[in-house]
Formats: sequence, C-alpha cells, structure tokens
Amino acid sequence: MYARITIGGEEEPISLGIKIKPEYWDTELKRDTEPSATARENNLKIAKADLDLDTHLKILRSQYEKITPLILKNAYLGLPLNFNGQVNTLQDLKIPSLLEVFEDFINRFKKFVKKGERSYETLKHWHSAEKKIKAFLKFQYKTEDFALENIKYSFAEKFFDYMTLELEKPISDVTAKGYVKKLKQILENCANHNYITNNPIKAFVCYGNEKEIEPLEFDQINAIQRKKISLNRLGEVRGVKNNVLILY
Repeated sequence: MYARITIGGEEEPISLGIKIKPEYWDTELKRDTEPSATARENNLKIAKADLDLDTHLKILRSQYEKITPLILKNAYLGLPLNFNGQVNTLQDLKIPSLLEVFEDFINRFKKFVKKGERSYETLKHWHSAEKKIKAFLKFQYKTEDFALENIKYSFAEKFFDYMTLELEKPISDVTAKGYVKKLKQILENCANHNYITNNPIKAFVCYGNEKEIEPLEFDQINAIQRKKISLNRLGEVRGVKNNVLILY
C-alpha cells in the first residue's frame, strides 16, 4: 500500500508498509473492507499515516517558505529534509535515537580501551555524560529517549541549565561544559553519518571563563614520558604532572 504525496503538481510515493487485497480496497473511503482483525489494523495505520503527514506538513509550513513532497516524505520518515536517497520506509534506513548513538559510541570506545589506545578514566567520563543525558530527558521532556531530528539549539541551553541550576546538587560550570562538549561530539558524528543535516548545537558556547581540562589518553601520557627534554626545569615539571595524571 502506497500513499501519494502531491504538492504544487509534484508527487512523491511513500510506502505505508501494509498489504491489502485489491478486492477489499475501497477507493472512495480509502479503507480495507475485509472483515478481519488485519483489516482493522491496516485502517488504523492508514489513519495514523494521514494524521502524521498532515501534522508534519503544518509544522514544515510554519518553518519553511517552500515545501516539496520529498521534504514532507523525509520529515515523516525521520530523515534529513534534504535527503535524496532511495528510501520508502523507516525500515529501509534506520535512524538511531540519541541514546542509541551514545551507546554505540561508548561500546566502540570500550574496544579502544581494551587495546590500550584510550583511557578507562575517559570512558568513565563518557558513561557519566550518558547518565546526565538520560536524567535530563526525564526531567525536561518526560521521556526515556529522544529523536535526533528533534534536537534544536535550545536543547544545549536547557541541558546546561539543568546541570548547573536544576539539580539538587548542581555541578560546576566547568564540569557541565565538559558534558555539553561530549554531546556536541556525538551530534557532530551524527551529522557526518547523515543521520541529521547538521549539528544543531555546534554554535552553542557555555558561559563562564573557567578553562575545561580533559584527562589525557594513555598515548598522550606516554608521548610526554618519552619526550626528550634538555631543560632540567621542564623535566622536573613533567615528572610532577605525570604522577598527578597517573594517580588521577
């Protein structure tokens, strides 16, 4: 079963992911008339698709001057609006959610930790960032997860304010900036994989003048240790720094 989106003389087909026997299709009512539970389910899906398309169209018209059938189709499927690939249903191209992306990133990071190419301390920071995002989604949006295409610039503002103002024990601006930075990294990676058209919070800058200090990776520490330094003063400083970093 296909729906046909028509806007300004342009058309775009979109699969509804259901099958209906031709003899039971009522063209005028646009309903499956077969006396079965499957037919009732099909009709519910058709009604939902009609409502969802109408909702997306109203939202798009409030944001853009010109809407094409392809733009509406992409919005309905949860794809970047300018996507021009051969996709008919969400099953053809699965766009992960925010927490799914976080989980994939952390699982990949764990593999680098096992190989000794990333530090366990940095992995702990990523786990903390994921927990903060989960808690923020429940607090701000009353949801367990969030669609990538729904993330706007204000998401970063609200996330930062949540951590520094709304928590029972607010965290420092510096620590909050670190979590926002990690969210930026995740969304930048999503944009690079065409999950979203661009990083919606790329331009967001946290207020405050404190400098954020990220923990060094093992390869960076080893590079410092192996570096030949001719000045004794710098060598002494390196020794102190290494001890602090290793014990961190």
